[in-house]
Amino acid sequence: MANILVEELKEKAPSLYQRLFVERNVRWSEEITRILDGAGVHFIAVGAAHLVGPDSIQAQLAKRDQG
Repeated sequence: MANILVEELKEKAPSLYQRLFVERNVRWSEEITRILDGAGVHFIAVGAAHLVGPDSIQAQLAKRDQG
């Protein structure tokens, strides 16, 4: 369901999609990388919509690993 909502937003309001998902996920991937580089156990919670599609948090993390 989240993927349908994300794709609809991407189509109907691309600038909002860019701001809410792409830009936030890029920033969060930077922060998640910083957190995971530290010691200890961490719990990171995000909304389901940030976990779907080509701009998802995990996609952003994969780009960071490749770069």
